[in-house]
Amino acid sequence: MAFSRSKIPALKKRRDTYRLLADWYGEERAETEIAAHTSKPRVLGEVLKEVSSELLSPDAADFAKLETQWEAVAGKTVAKLTKVVGCVDHVVILGVRHSAMVTELRPSLDLLKNRINQVLGKDFCREVRLTVM
Repeated sequence: MAFSRSKIPALKKRRDTYRLLADWYGEERAETEIAAHTSKPRVLGEVLKEVSSELLSPDAADFAKLETQWEAVAGKTVAKLTKVVGCVDHVVILGVRHSAMVTELRPSLDLLKNRINQVLGKDFCREVRLTVM
C-alpha cells in the first residue's frame, strides 16, 4: 500500500516510538502501550472522504455525489423517469428510457440545472443533457 509523502514522517515516528516501548515494556505489552502514543480517533466518514478525494477524479466524485442525492435534487417523479449517467466538466448527463421523455423533459432542463446547483453547490452544473438509454 502506498502512502502519501505527508504521512511518512508520522509513520516513522510511530515505528520509532514502538521500538522504544518494546525496549521498555517488552514486545507483548508494547503493542497495547502504542495506543496511548498514537493520534486521536477520527470519524470514519471524514477519513473516507479524505481517502476518496485522493482516489477519485473530480468528475467521478461529482458523479457519485449527484447520483446519491438525485432523488432529493430532482424529486421522486423525475428521479423515477431519469437516471444520472455521467457528469463530465460540469455537464450532467441524464438517461431516459424512451425518446418521448427527451421531448417531455427538455423544457425542464434549466429548472433541473438550477435545482442541481441549489442542492449541490453554485457551480456544480453548467448544463444538463438528455440521452436515451
